[in-house]
Amino acid sequence: MDITKILLTLVIGTAGGLVGYKLKIPAGAMIGSLGAVALFNLFYGSLGKMPDGVMIAVQIVLGSALGLSFTKGMLTDLKTAWLPALIIAGTYLLAGVLVGLFVAKVTGWDLMTSMFSAVPGGLADVVAASQSIDGVKTVNVMVIHSVRLAMVLLSIPILVKVFGK
Repeated sequence: MDITKILLTLVIGTAGGLVGYKLKIPAGAMIGSLGAVALFNLFYGSLGKMPDGVMIAVQIVLGSALGLSFTKGMLTDLKTAWLPALIIAGTYLLAGVLVGLFVAKVTGWDLMTSMFSAVPGGLADVVAASQSIDGVKTVNVMVIHSVRLAMVLLSIPILVKVFGK
């Protein structure tokens, strides 16, 4: 990918990301940039693929941002949270594997793409991890997680109103 295409991709992605953010779409910056670049690719031809170095840099930034969320207070909280954390993580892992196997069977997708599509996690984190594995169809993973995130974020306020109190 030449520098012109990289810059054009970043300009289009930034514009779409800002629109998604301003519209307050769940994960709007990511979904907006994804949509803008995808639409450009569909209507004007492929911009290519980001160089591996850029993807590594993105993963470093994401890892650093996630690392900032860890504090000393979290270690104190672990004294009471470790058992529920293990139960929830184990349940998510089992459910993710079962759903991933089901998705692979129903869609015909490869097992790795299906597993990454079914794994619980943040959109940016899962997509970044999926990009580091050869053969995973990252676009499929991104679409599945975008739909999941939008459904969860849009339905929670409704569910709280209906069942809360």
